[in-house]
Amino acid sequence: MLSLIRHKHHIRHRRLILFCSSFALLILTSFSLAAEPFPLTEKLKGIQGGIFLSYVEDPQGQLTIDQIEKGIDANGKSLEWKQSEKDVPGFGFTNATYWFRWNATNPLGRALKYYVELSYPVVDDVVLYSRRSDGTLYERASGDLLPFHERDLDYRNPVFILEQSPGQSAYYLKVRTSSTFIVPLVFWTPEEFIENAIREDIILGLFYGTMAVMLLYNLFIFASVRDISYFYYVGYILFWTLFLITFNGLGFQYFWPNAVWWANNCLNLFAFTTLAFMQLFAISFLNAKKNTPYLHRALTVMLGLSLIGVVASVIIPYRIGIRLVSVHAIVTVIVILSTGVRAQIRGYKPARYFLLAWTLMLLGLLVLTLRNFAVLPDNLFTRWSSQFGSALEVVFLALGLADRINVLKSERIRMEREAYETKLRLLDAFARFVPNQFLDILGKSSVEEIQTGDSTERRMAVLFTDIRNFTAISEKMNSADNFRFLNSYLKKMGPVILNNRGFIDKFIGDAIMALFPGDPVDAIHCAIEMRAKLKEFNEMRAAKGYAPIDMGIGIHYGSVMLGTVGSDVRLETTVIGDTVNLSSRLESLTKVYRSSILISGDLYNEVRDQITYRVREIDRVLVRGRSTVSEIYEIYETDTPETIETKDANQELFLRAYELYRTGDFNASLQCFREYQMLCPDDSVASVYIQRCLKLADRNPRGWKGVVRLRD
Repeated sequence: MLSLIRHKHHIRHRRLILFCSSFALLILTSFSLAAEPFPLTEKLKGIQGGIFLSYVEDPQGQLTIDQIEKGIDANGKSLEWKQSEKDVPGFGFTNATYWFRWNATNPLGRALKYYVELSYPVVDDVVLYSRRSDGTLYERASGDLLPFHERDLDYRNPVFILEQSPGQSAYYLKVRTSSTFIVPLVFWTPEEFIENAIREDIILGLFYGTMAVMLLYNLFIFASVRDISYFYYVGYILFWTLFLITFNGLGFQYFWPNAVWWANNCLNLFAFTTLAFMQLFAISFLNAKKNTPYLHRALTVMLGLSLIGVVASVIIPYRIGIRLVSVHAIVTVIVILSTGVRAQIRGYKPARYFLLAWTLMLLGLLVLTLRNFAVLPDNLFTRWSSQFGSALEVVFLALGLADRINVLKSERIRMEREAYETKLRLLDAFARFVPNQFLDILGKSSVEEIQTGDSTERRMAVLFTDIRNFTAISEKMNSADNFRFLNSYLKKMGPVILNNRGFIDKFIGDAIMALFPGDPVDAIHCAIEMRAKLKEFNEMRAAKGYAPIDMGIGIHYGSVMLGTVGSDVRLETTVIGDTVNLSSRLESLTKVYRSSILISGDLYNEVRDQITYRVREIDRVLVRGRSTVSEIYEIYETDTPETIETKDANQELFLRAYELYRTGDFNASLQCFREYQMLCPDDSVASVYIQRCLKLADRNPRGWKGVVRLRD
């Protein structure tokens, strides 16, 4: 007897442990699966609510709100809540009911009103539950199983109007539908919702207006020419539009708000009828019986199935019909596209319009169907894909039908097209001499608009570059080799200028003059890349046994005049101004200092905060034709690694020598530059200053300001 008591006590003890463990596990699981609370603010911006949702499947649709709140089913079994990982949860076609839960938190000290939109018009039954502060249950129902007037808002999508007091509240949404099961839940403030509704109404208005115009236009054409293809096309437009009106919720909102049965069954009827007219049109327009006899038989079979579907759609349940019509649509897409491709291959010219138009529409339909099966996510594109495709399809297909009428005009159209293509070729040819960017700056759309004297003033960077010792190089080649050499070099450099948002104004022998109308730092980036391309060019020359070449680049930033000069029979575009002259002088000075890239002080001051390359001031001069001092900066980023290293390491010594030179202490400057030259023998700038200091020390010029006048 005692052992029996102990055994019962042991069993109770084990049950207690098991209960506590299970309860703890349930608590931990609920915390782990609980979605993040949805934070309410005064600006919701139509946020997708999927990531804030937890959901549980109710296969039989028997759970009650009390059971959902308690987290147990009728048998006392804990419900398995799952966290949604998508912005729009989707479950394909299913007979189950789903419950969704989210927590909304209001951090403000006052109540906030917000709208919860289920942007999916063809949902059957959706009920929202929430506990008020006094413990009573708030319940609102929507969906197309209820008359439209019972909705909170007169809107095509189910919308719930909620008011959240300060703090946190839990909301539950029960959803059941015979269509594809997606829950695109969107949160709005009232003002945002109205703005979005107006925006979508405009889109829909434009789309349906286009469809109506095309329907009436093609109906008029059919009445005029009696071509049966137009009749089939009009039937297709009509029923496709009715299908979309139903699918978008506009039919239930405006045309049959109290016809619940019709609202739930007409979609399949319109879909099957649309497919029937689609197949009839394809057979007629493509002359399928002659061009594709085997596919003609396939289309005929598909047509028979569509007609059966039209009748069956008012008999069989909607959930079966929508699955059948979705599969039937996919097969129809494949057969019709195959027919169009085959007809095109056989040389049937009208098929090209057909393929372009129907490809656009059928792709939209295919995206919509795959969305229905939850293969593709629900978003703006997949939701409106059928409208996007249809709007393009009706336009291009109307062109295809019109082409059948305009056969007699084809020769004239061909000649006009040839003339137009000739004009384009001429314009393209002119563009090789007059850059399009130049025309844009002058405010001209084509070369034809240019007149002698057209001009404008702009601030921009001007880049000059030429090949060092080109005369000596060219003397070793004949004329043909000279042209081949120059063209291979310029072909390498031209794209670099375009890639850095510049354009070539002119070629001057081996020199290039390029303009950069945008950010002047583009010209510096271009110079660096041109030096890199020069290295590649020299590697190609070395592989063929040729000696390497070098180039100098000068860049200045300032005002220029762009325009046209010439006579009535001959004109050209050009750029003039002091900016052009100084950039050319800077390029010439690269030979004096034996530097790769020189830029003006004006350019440096304009872009100094943007430059990431190694740069230093090397001189202040007066060049011929200018009365103001020009500061000269050297970019030595493209020097050899050894030269860069020695220049960086001895930069302070160079600056000290340069400062002594500017203050007129030529002997001390000479000593510093000689010391610098021993440490950095490859820096030719030091050699220039050593020669200057020797001359200036003997002359001892009065009124020295650290500036020399350079002569050509």
